[in-house]
Amino acid sequence: MKYCERLFGGKRHVTGLLDPSLAWTEFVPAEARALWRKMADRHAASRGAEFGVRAAEGMVDAIYSVAAWLREEHRIPADAARPPAQWRKSLKEEWAQRTGKRRSRPHRPRHTVEEYRRIFAATTDPHRPAYPPRDRAGSGVQNGPSAPLHSPDARAAADRA
Repeated sequence: MKYCERLFGGKRHVTGLLDPSLAWTEFVPAEARALWRKMADRHAASRGAEFGVRAAEGMVDAIYSVAAWLREEHRIPADAARPPAQWRKSLKEEWAQRTGKRRSRPHRPRHTVEEYRRIFAATTDPHRPAYPPRDRAGSGVQNGPSAPLHSPDARAAADRA
């Protein structure tokens, strides 16, 4: 299992993040906070080589997901290992405080300026057909049940009917 070795220790991760004897009923929000705090401290100590905010979020989310499944299957009590409201926000705020790093999205446009020019030129070209032909026979005209609802040919056929 992907998370077991990291959570409880193993060959590559000598020290675990959680006590293996911890019961689901004992996994309270304080345990989740302690987990992501350990991960943030290891991240800072390793200068960013170990874990990361997304890894911490994934680890805590995996625990809560397994707990939700166990609750649905009636294998643990209905109130065991419930995630607190806004736990992701708390994790990210604490992570930023402990590591001095905020997770940010890349600040780059989706397309280059030249690509935007080509896109807008293609959308405003008066000679470009509004809908490309989709007929299997090659005529470009589709009528009947196979015609897409948005095609001009379908609208014209509906007007004639």
